[in-house]
Amino acid sequence: MTDIPANILTLKQVSEILDSGDFDKLIGIRENDFFEAKSGKPYDVDNPDRKLKATAIASLATDLASMANNKECLIVCGLVTAKELNSPHDVVTSLCLIPVDGFYAGSKLQAILNNLVHPKFTIDIKWYPSAKDKNLGLGVIHVPAQSESAKRFIVEVCDFDGDILKGGFFGIPVRNDDTIRWVRSSEIYQLTRRETNSTQDMLVEIRDQNLAILSELSTISPLNGSNRPSSTSRLLDQKIMEVLDEQ
Repeated sequence: MTDIPANILTLKQVSEILDSGDFDKLIGIRENDFFEAKSGKPYDVDNPDRKLKATAIASLATDLASMANNKECLIVCGLVTAKELNSPHDVVTSLCLIPVDGFYAGSKLQAILNNLVHPKFTIDIKWYPSAKDKNLGLGVIHVPAQSESAKRFIVEVCDFDGDILKGGFFGIPVRNDDTIRWVRSSEIYQLTRRETNSTQDMLVEIRDQNLAILSELSTISPLNGSNRPSSTSRLLDQKIMEVLDEQ
């Protein structure tokens, strides 16, 4: 079993520090696949420069979709980071706390995600006051854990070496430790191949069997309106639930 570095906290530990307001405990902590540290408002989605604004929006969609494709994650804003010695990872080196009115309104970022990521998923925005100064604190963007059935989340915009690709572009970013990996085209091809859907096939079979029963019963009694045998309808519902319970 791989040892976990001493400067990596669990998601629960990070949450407890945020609730306590004792943010000094985050200094020295390394970023990982569920903890991202950023200074101030990392996504300048209101920048008057259209190119810089587009770059910020592309980064926001990519970062959050990559986290949704992986696991629950906290982006904690108001922290300064630097590269860890002899490591490619960033660690928190100091605090740069922000006022509550200096952080995002949740609806703003959510609207951007709704427009650029498919399928849609919900994020949480919260500001935590410091125990030392209630007027300053840390802002947090929380990406909840997503159901496996909803993955992979696809972004429709990308910042590629300073050029914004939008419209004909789509990609699937996945967070790996504290970096982002783009799903290769060969993997996307495999994901899009049509395969036999066993659940759908079974439901179709049940439907066909039920139609056969209805056809047979129609030779005995009328099936229109209130005269339709309710037992047949109940049988169909029961069979469908049995199939779904087995999946």
